[in-house]
Amino acid sequence: MLRLQGEGSQIVLEQVRDMIRASLQYMLGFLIQEIITIISSLFGLVKDEISNISSGMASASVGLIEKLRTSFYGAVDFPEALNAFLQMIGEILKGLWKNCMDAVGYVAENAVN
Repeated sequence: MLRLQGEGSQIVLEQVRDMIRASLQYMLGFLIQEIITIISSLFGLVKDEISNISSGMASASVGLIEKLRTSFYGAVDFPEALNAFLQMIGEILKGLWKNCMDAVGYVAENAVN
C-alpha cells in the first residue's frame, strides 16, 4: 500500500515538474520574442532618424550651394569650390552610412552570440 502511494506521489511530482518546465520554456520563448521585437523597433527608429538626418543635410546643402552660388556668382573658382564642397558632403554621408552599417553589424553579430 505504501509503495502505491509513493509511486502515485512520484507521478504527481513528475507532472508538476513537466508543467513547470513547459511554463518556463513558454515564458522564455515569449521573452526572447519580445526582446527581438524591441530591438527590431529600435533599429527601425535609428534607420528612420538617419534617413531624416541625411535628407535634412541634403536640403541644407542645396540651400547652402544656392547661397554660395549667388554670393560668388562672378568668381572664377566657384566650380572648384562647389566640387570640393559636394565631395565633402558626400564623404560625410558615406561616413555616416558606414558607421551605421558597422553598428548594425556589431549588434547583429553580438545578438547571435
